[in-house]
Amino acid sequence: MIAKKAGRFACALLAVMVSVVAGGSLVPAQTLVSIGVFTNGDNNFSSLIQGRDGAFYGTSLVGASRNDGSVFKVTTSGTITTLHSFCSQSNCVDGYLPYGPLVLGTDGYFYGVAAGGTANMGVIYRISSTGSYKVIHSFLGSDGHGPDGLVWASDGNLYGVTTIGGSLGYGTIFKATTSGVVTTLHNFDFTHGSDPSAAMAQGSDNNFYGTTAQGGTDNSCLGQPCGIVFKMTPSGSFTVLHNFNVNQGFDTFAPVVQAANGTFYGLTQLGGLVNASCPNGCGTLYSITSNGTFQIVHKFQHSDGGNSPAH
Repeated sequence: MIAKKAGRFACALLAVMVSVVAGGSLVPAQTLVSIGVFTNGDNNFSSLIQGRDGAFYGTSLVGASRNDGSVFKVTTSGTITTLHSFCSQSNCVDGYLPYGPLVLGTDGYFYGVAAGGTANMGVIYRISSTGSYKVIHSFLGSDGHGPDGLVWASDGNLYGVTTIGGSLGYGTIFKATTSGVVTTLHNFDFTHGSDPSAAMAQGSDNNFYGTTAQGGTDNSCLGQPCGIVFKMTPSGSFTVLHNFNVNQGFDTFAPVVQAANGTFYGLTQLGGLVNASCPNGCGTLYSITSNGTFQIVHKFQHSDGGNSPAH
């Protein structure tokens, strides 16, 4: 889960758009302002989340005191504070390589996932704005291995995926309480998706929508299945909405987002338009409705950006 994604991008410079810092919406002709430079963290691959105090919180994949990643806080004036250095406990039972963004619960804590734990199969952790840190669940394999992405749901629970593990070995969808009680809601079986590698989105209908990077029924993506888009109810009823093919894109490491019109949008890293600059395709932007109506919005090419893992 971690190894295949680590190191794609390394970022030492923290830059935030002025309108985002001010809490506004994005408009044309934004000014990009550097507000801080990291000296104790690297590979800041995940997006930032704003806390109730107005500061921004995020994770570095490596770096910090143990070189196993950190949770950090940065003020709008650029003061960066390391809140937790991973692998600070024996055998990394507190986790390491925190892949994926933090989520903010209504209880005021930030929640995230990392590798490591008592069985070295991943953890769910919580951390306060002052750095009080606690692992609330260590995965054991049977309940998943390699957690990747959380969403704070409307029922006050956390929902997420593991990239492998579970009863069939192809990953799981789980629900976790804030005290760390984990319930497996779905086990992937490869034919109906495998390797879910991004957080789900909870739609306006309260169902969860997500993608898998592999599995499905179409084998046109470098000889492998291209992945799927799925829907799941809060109780665990699972539906495949769409099977990708090579022309539509594959390697779906990005979560879907729901627009105001109710349609979901997402990115693929590969597939789509193939040319000399993108021999396996530069990826696509697609839309999909809650009933599975799928459309390609744009096929990227090298000149307009592409190969976006966008986590």
